[in-house]
Parts: sequence; C-alpha cells; structure tokens
Amino acid sequence: MPMPHRPAPGSSTPAKPTKTKPPATPPSEGDGGTRPAAGSGAPFSERRLHVIMALTAALLAAAVFSGTLHGDWVYDDEPLILANPMIQDPHHFWTSLGSDVFAYRSAQGEAGSPYWRPVTTLWFIINHRLYGVESTLGWHVGSIALHTLATLLAFLVMRRLGMGPLAAGAAAWIFAVHPTRTENVAWISGVPDLLVAVGLLGSLWFVLGILERRDAPADDGVGKRPAWGLWAAAVVLYAMALGAKEFSIVFPLIVFAAALRWRQVGGGAGRGGEGADRLRPDLSGWRSAAAHAAPFAAMAVAYLVIRAPIVEGASEHAEGPGLSGAILSLPLTGAFYLRQILFPYWIGPTYPLRPVTEVGVLNFLLPAAVVAAAGAGMLWLSLGRHASRPALLGTLLFVLTIAPAGMAAGMAPELMVQDRYLYLPLLGFAMVALAGAQRLLGERLGARGGVSGDRRAAAVLTAAAAVACIPLAAQTFRYSAAWMSNIDLWAWGVRNDPGSRFPWGQYGAALVRAGKYEEAKAAIQRAIELRQTVSNTLALIDLHIRTQQYDEAERILLALIKDMDTRPHTIERFHAVEQLVRVALLRDEDVERALALYRDVRQKLPNFRAMITDRIAVILMVEGRRDEALAELESVRDAVATDRSQDAWWVYYRLGQLYAERGRLQEAAAAFTQFLQQTERTGNLKMIEARELAARAVEAIRRGPSPESASVPGSGAGSPPAAAEPAPTGGEGEWLEIRGEGGGGGGGGEG
Repeated sequence: MPMPHRPAPGSSTPAKPTKTKPPATPPSEGDGGTRPAAGSGAPFSERRLHVIMALTAALLAAAVFSGTLHGDWVYDDEPLILANPMIQDPHHFWTSLGSDVFAYRSAQGEAGSPYWRPVTTLWFIINHRLYGVESTLGWHVGSIALHTLATLLAFLVMRRLGMGPLAAGAAAWIFAVHPTRTENVAWISGVPDLLVAVGLLGSLWFVLGILERRDAPADDGVGKRPAWGLWAAAVVLYAMALGAKEFSIVFPLIVFAAALRWRQVGGGAGRGGEGADRLRPDLSGWRSAAAHAAPFAAMAVAYLVIRAPIVEGASEHAEGPGLSGAILSLPLTGAFYLRQILFPYWIGPTYPLRPVTEVGVLNFLLPAAVVAAAGAGMLWLSLGRHASRPALLGTLLFVLTIAPAGMAAGMAPELMVQDRYLYLPLLGFAMVALAGAQRLLGERLGARGGVSGDRRAAAVLTAAAAVACIPLAAQTFRYSAAWMSNIDLWAWGVRNDPGSRFPWGQYGAALVRAGKYEEAKAAIQRAIELRQTVSNTLALIDLHIRTQQYDEAERILLALIKDMDTRPHTIERFHAVEQLVRVALLRDEDVERALALYRDVRQKLPNFRAMITDRIAVILMVEGRRDEALAELESVRDAVATDRSQDAWWVYYRLGQLYAERGRLQEAAAAFTQFLQQTERTGNLKMIEARELAARAVEAIRRGPSPESASVPGSGAGSPPAAAEPAPTGGEGEWLEIRGEGGGGGGGGEG
C-alpha cells in the first residue's frame, strides 16, 4: 500500500486543501470576540463580564418590583383566587385542573372565555396551600421570582444565540425594568405570562444546547455526548408553557428557525474591514430543522386536541368587536404596542383605544404605515445584509407572540389592548434592536486602538441601555404603586382612560367594598353616563340596596325592566327581576309578590323556563309548600334539555329530593341519574358537590331499604332541604342570600 505523501519538516510544499463546511451558525455577535464553544475555556475577563451582566439583570428585575411585596388582591384576583373554591378545596384538585377559565366558572357554571390553563391553576393551588389568602406576601414573592428567572433565562438564551455579554446584558436590563412588566408582576393573576416565559425560554435554552452538539466539529467530542437529558428538559418546560397560556403553540416555529444552519452568500469588506460576511439561513437544511421542531409540534397538536372538549361552548366577551372589527383594528393595536415599547410613559390598566369601525387616516392608514415600516426594518435586520441569528429569532419571537394580542375579537371594547401582552414580545424586539444596532454601529465605528468595531458598538449600546433604564425603572416603580389596592389601581385607571365606563365601574365597585358609598355612587353614575349597560345599572341598584334605599332601587329596577320591553334583552331581564325580588323580601318579605315576579318573567323568557321554574320551586320549598314545588318542577322536566342555562339542571336534583321525601324511590333514582348524566362535565362547584350526594342516593336506592337510606338527599320528611344538605343547595342558597341571610351581590365592573 503506498504511503501518503507528507512534506518534510520545513518544506514549502503546500498541503492538499481540505474541504470545509460553511459555518453552521453565523459568527458570534460577541462584544469583540467569539463566544466560547461549549466546554472550552473562556477568557477570564469574558466569563467575569458574563456573570456580572447576568447578576445585574437579575438584581434589577427583583429590585424594581420590590415595592409590590405588600400589594393587596386586585382586579380579577377575587373571582380567580379569593372566591374560587376550585383552587382552595383539595377534594377538587383534579377537577380544577380539567376545568376552563383558570378553573373558574360563573354561578351558572358557564365559561366566559375559552381558556384552559392547568399549569396556571396548579400555580394558584400550590400558592394557596403554602400561603392561604390572609396575606399576599408569598404570592408576590413567587411572581417576582418568576420574573427574575425569566430575565436570567432571556440573558442565557441570547448568549447561546451568539450575542456578546454586553449586548445580551443590555437587552436583559431593558426586559427586567420595562414598565410594561408591571401588570404581569405586580398583579397576582398576571402570572400566566411569567410561567410561559420561564417555560419557553428555558425550553429554547436547552434546544440551543442540543443544536450546539449537532453543529460541533466531529473531533471535539461535544457532538458525541448523548442529548437525552437536554431533550427531556426542553419537552417538560414546553409542556409547562402550554399549560400556562395558549399562545405557546407557536413555539415549534421558533425551534424550526433556531435549528436552521446559516451560510455565507457573499462578501465585500465593510467599513474598517468588518461586516464582510453576508449570512443567510440555509433553507436546504429544513429537514433537520423540522426534525428538531417535530416533538414540540406534536405536543402542540396534542394540547389542542385535549383542550377542545374542555372549553367546548365557551365564548369570548359578548361586547367584543368581532372578527371584522379585530382585523380593522390590527394596525392601531400594532402601532400602540410599538409605542408602548419605545415610549412607555403613558401607562395604565386600560387605554382610550376603541375598535376601528370605519377606515380613516389616524385610526388606520397612519398606524398601518408605522407598522409596515417597523416590520420592514425588522425583516431587513433579520434577513438583509446585516442579518444575524439573534435578530431572526427575535423577529419571530416578537411577531408570533404579539399576533394573538391583536386578535382579541371577543374582549370588551375598553380592553382591546393590555400591557401584559407585551411580556415576551418586548424581549424579541430588544433582541432585534440590540443585535441589529451592534452590527450597524460596529461597521461604522470600525476597529481602533486594537478594539474591534463590534466591541466598541457593544460598549456604546450598553451605556445607552444603562441610561435608558433609569427613567424606565422609575416609571415602573411609580406605576407598581397603583397596583397596591383596587382603589389605587382604578383611580389611576379613570385618570388614564376617563372616557371609558369600564375603569369607572371598577372604581365604583372598589369604593363600595371599602364602604365609601357616596364616592362609589358618583363613580358608578359616571360609568352609566359614559355608556349605560345592564351591569353598571345593576351595580348602582346594589349600592342603593346596601344603603337601604329600597324605594330608589325599586324605581330604577322598574325602569330598567320596562326599558327591556323595547330592546332585545334575555337573561339580563331575569337578573333585574332577581334584584327586584331581593328588594321586596328585604323590605316586607312579600313572598307572593316574589312568586308573581318570577312567573311574569318566565312568561317573557320562554327559553329560560326551566331555570326560572327552579327558582320558583326553591321559594316554595323554603316556605314549606313542597307539593306545589313538586308540581312546578314536574311541569318543566321535559324542558330542561332545551333550556339555555345550566341552572336548569337543578330541576332533576330537586325532583330527586322531593320524590325521595315521598318514598317514590325509583322516581327519585331516575331523577338523580338524569342529574348525574347532565352534569357529567360540569365545572360548577355546587353541582360537583351535589353529584356526590346524588350518586350516593342512587346507590342507596338500588341496594334497597336499609339504614343507609337516610343518606338520600332530602329524604328526611318535613325537614328543610338546607338543613338536610347544607352544601349543594344551588339556587336555594342563592335564595337564602336574597332573603338577607347571606351577603348581597355587588361589583361595578366585569373583572
């Protein structure tokens, strides 16, 4: 076998050129040097700079929100946490994880919006077990910790994408202190975006580690190490993100883009001899990229399949602009979010932006031009001459996570934009801006005194970011104080958006709960002046009832009910009648009048006949007129299936009670069985508790006469149902509240 030719030592004979692959990833965007490959020893100065920038970002994230530690429960914290037994009762743990709307449903058991967020629910459950609801300190510590962790992960992801420690640190600083973080961190119920950020950024960090092994040279040993641990961590963290908020389904697209190799497509020295390489994602490697994204895509599909039956029948807010309104409003919302990123000095829980109904210059054409210019700039930085991997991933992160916020077709008009939607998009924007600015500025500065243009640019940008963080942090600290209490929050809200009935209604509700009735009355009346709705009118009525102004409450109620004769109202009429019944009973306990009011509204709302009849039956049962109650319930038994309210299902349960009292056990078993079948997938806590009693009753009846027959709900003849079964009273418990034996309703907003 011929020996290969080797040049003698010192020989000038050139070695045979070897083929080299184009770089798998673009040259580092490092601050003058390359980011060390995995497992290599980095210069001490760069390692120290890495640690300093990471720690500084983390400290900023924690420090700027330290003033929120003693903030109270605000906004939707009450329905989602304080008044949500689904997260408080350990017996309903699995049910809560399988329920929609953070495991919270209305009193009718109906979901108001199509959310299934089991990880968020689990977070609430764990915090409740640890800290209860007497103090918010532990809850706030958790939110600040998540934000700090998300900030660290953002820095680490940017470093693995090739950004140098200075540029990555500057972007992380802005991410940490930006005022738009406030709603996510200071508001306990704003935690979903924090959980998503930790899940997605953590998963992406592990994915980038997998890609480093894939792209490592064959002779360095890194690529030969098993990556199963990295894959497992990435998958688990992505599952966490999916369970925290819905928009996580876009993550496979980000993984696909991250997994693309990059190639040089041309050259030509830039100013100062830098910026010579033009880089592009190598789309010929799409199969490898798709293979890396496939496990996450499969998880996203599985999530959607599991989610579909859980949120079936749920709908967004009825006052929303609809799909066409949301589409017409996209330029306006996009321009708004860009302004919030760049100039976040006009900030609040709501904004005076309303859905676009007619195309105009200021509400459509100008915002569209701004959004188009911003989009073109981001594409140029991502795919143009100065393209880079961080800029491309940042663009995708921004676009894919902000897009769902622009399509809030079902939200109330006053809630079409929200700061909390910017939590991850801001990071994407910062990545594009810092990576792009470093390359552009580095090329123009050039090398000087042995310092590269990139390093000089990174130093300039870091100094600029440090200066910018001062007013940003100050604004964040100032705005965080507004989230200390509901009164502070909505006082800020009415100043920020004085032409909206929503913050005025919320402000009025907060004042009612604080017992400041005169101020509350003024706020609620202002909400009504701006836009009269049934909800804020009922809030004013509740205020009159609380202050024992029964005549005024009745006057407004009668006018409201009369007005409904000329307008297409449905269930709102019933709610108004219920308040009128409440007034009547609190004033003179006129049961017959209450029955007459219910019978009148039953005639006018035939679609809710069974539910209203159940209310009538409850009155009769409480009054001891159980034969009449049975007759009423039997008359609507067949109508339950077509009734538009889940409250109608109580008809079966109460029939079972009354039949059991009379010894008609087979009929009782049949009624209870119907109740069990109808409520199989309910998320209503009272119905879940009633199901347990109904199931025991059916089992006792099937076993035949025994001492255990006493467990049949309502089987104690002559005993009031509330005494025989105190927990699952359903509408009966609501009736006791109406009679003044419980708390009254309230609230001026929609939470």
